[in-house]
Amino acid sequence: MQTHPKYSDALLAHFDGPRNVWNDSVDETIEVISINDGEKGDHIQLYIKFFPESRIVDKCWFRSSGSIETIGISSWVTVFSQNKSLSEIISGLELAARKELDLSPAHWHITKWLKEMFKSLNVKIES
Repeated sequence: MQTHPKYSDALLAHFDGPRNVWNDSVDETIEVISINDGEKGDHIQLYIKFFPESRIVDKCWFRSSGSIETIGISSWVTVFSQNKSLSEIISGLELAARKELDLSPAHWHITKWLKEMFKSLNVKIES
C-alpha cells in the first residue's frame, strides 16, 4: 500500500484496492450518474442497481479517473451506499466520508459532488 501524509490509511486502502469497479459485462438494469471536473481532470461515474420496487440500493459500482482522493472516495461510496435508501445516502454521505476516510477539508468537494449526484438521481426517479 502507498503511504502519503496527505491521505488516511482508509482512503489509500480504497485507492490501492478499489471495491466494486464497474465492468461492462455486468448485465443488470441500472441507473447511471456522473460528474466531470474539467479543471482538475476528475471524473466519476456511478452505476446503481436498486432492489425491485424500492429506492434501496442493492449494488453500486464506480468508474472514475483523476486524483487519489477521487478514486478512493468513489470506491468508498459504493460500499457506503449499499442497502441504503437515496435519502439515507444523501443525508449521511458527507459526514460519513469525512469520518470514515478522515478527509481533510481540501477533499470535501468530492463528497459534495457525490451528494449532488445522488440528489439528481432522486429527482430523476421521482419525476
